[in-house]
Amino acid sequence: MDQNDAINQNDVMDTIKDIFDMSVIDDTKFVAPQEHTSWIAFSSLFFLIPSIYGFINEQYFMSAVLGLLSILSFNFWRKPNYSWRRIVDRIYAKIAFAICFINGIRHYYFDPLINSSCIAFVIFVYFYYMSNKYCNDTSCNNMQINPCWWKYHIIFHFLATYVQIIVIKSMIDYETNLKI
Repeated sequence: MDQNDAINQNDVMDTIKDIFDMSVIDDTKFVAPQEHTSWIAFSSLFFLIPSIYGFINEQYFMSAVLGLLSILSFNFWRKPNYSWRRIVDRIYAKIAFAICFINGIRHYYFDPLINSSCIAFVIFVYFYYMSNKYCNDTSCNNMQINPCWWKYHIIFHFLATYVQIIVIKSMIDYETNLKI
């Protein structure tokens, strides 16, 4: 493993600081090149899949949370500048993450499919970390971006979609067992 690929404590702290930095608004600066972010905008629509699944299965709260997440994420990535859309997307993404994480823990039960979502969650965190490592505010402002960063972010969206579907499934199963 290359020394640049190793996860070190400074990278983790920089990523955490970047996640919570909501102070920058500059409509003239872009987070990343449009040729990268158009794919991420499209992958943001993946969140509509668990939203629709939740709606069909009467999980209206989760459906609304994920539908709004998809819309806000798409809205930011279609023109990813340092604007209010970025701040809204980042704050709401954290709220949606917390809701999904809490529901995932609350409705967890032993099942191979549910257990696969635990593994997917760990991989999901890794891909989020890697997309931030290769396109953080410093590298993106200087346009010194690793060309793989957006692929990491798309895989992160795909894994998030998978985990969200499993969380909704576990919620459905939980409610079904209560009715029995």
